[in-house]
Amino acid sequence: RCIDICGLMPYCKGVPEGSKPISEVEKQEILKRWEGQWDIQPLPRMAVKGHNSKFYVEYTTAHFDDENVILSGGISKETRTASSKGTVSAGLFNTADTKSTTKYTVDAPNEGQVNKLIFLRSPDGR
Repeated sequence: RCIDICGLMPYCKGVPEGSKPISEVEKQEILKRWEGQWDIQPLPRMAVKGHNSKFYVEYTTAHFDDENVILSGGISKETRTASSKGTVSAGLFNTADTKSTTKYTVDAPNEGQVNKLIFLRSPDGR
């Protein structure tokens, strides 16, 4: 069960104890409704990446198949390191003297993420 904390984002504790798998028929009914590709859009009260470092929507597309939801699309910040070796002195380049590294950040496409779908019903029937 999810609750709203400070109006930011739902907080979920996990699967309630005593939950059981739903029937195969009900699972197929749900998957039929979800079938295909969906655009992911943040709710107005959810933070979007760049505005809040803790909560954000990273992927832009969800595709449902028989067992999985596949998340894809979107851009993330990626830290990379550039290194060089050598010094320039009086117009001469000496590769034996120094090694320097610099870290920089670039926008990079997200790698896809596959998540197995598990359908459960809590003891109170939800």
